[in-house]
Amino acid sequence: MLIALLVLTTVFVAVASNQILNDNVFSWWWCIPALGWSAITTFTAYFLTRAGSGDPDAGVNASTGGRYVALCGGGVVVVGALTVVSYIAVAEAMPEPEPVAAPHPTCVRGSICLWPERGFGGEVWTWQPGADADGPVPARLRDRIGSFEAQATGCFVDSESKEERPIKMQDWSGRYVEKFGRQADTVKAACRPSS
Repeated sequence: MLIALLVLTTVFVAVASNQILNDNVFSWWWCIPALGWSAITTFTAYFLTRAGSGDPDAGVNASTGGRYVALCGGGVVVVGALTVVSYIAVAEAMPEPEPVAAPHPTCVRGSICLWPERGFGGEVWTWQPGADADGPVPARLRDRIGSFEAQATGCFVDSESKEERPIKMQDWSGRYVEKFGRQADTVKAACRPSS
């Protein structure tokens, strides 16, 4: 019977430890039975020894083995309890992981793509230098280009101040509205040459 309890305890402890250490998952369904079977095995082994029995003749043959089993079972209970407590403490102390930012979308080669919202949100507007005429961006994007991605060169212009910002190949910004995107209302194939 003691061997069966040890085998059952070992299985539960092994599965619970594997889940915690390798999969980083805490499962009450494996940890609680592992601790319970460890405790049952420890108490059973203890009461098979002379120290745990009221009868001095009880457990004569099992006294040495029972002590070892009780010692090992007690160790498993202590280690298991410490593992559970430390896992819970670490899990509560760790901050929530920050969401991984999705990579920005890729515009078609030879195009400049503009979005009305930060993070490439909203309906995209695509402009191709050479194929499309220089001029104002759609009304929904004027003075509020939330984000952009360029697979061509070009130029953003604020028609009121005449300020220009060059667009280089593979330029992009997920928060352009916080920069020149809140002023730009025109797009051109090239900026004026600086004097």
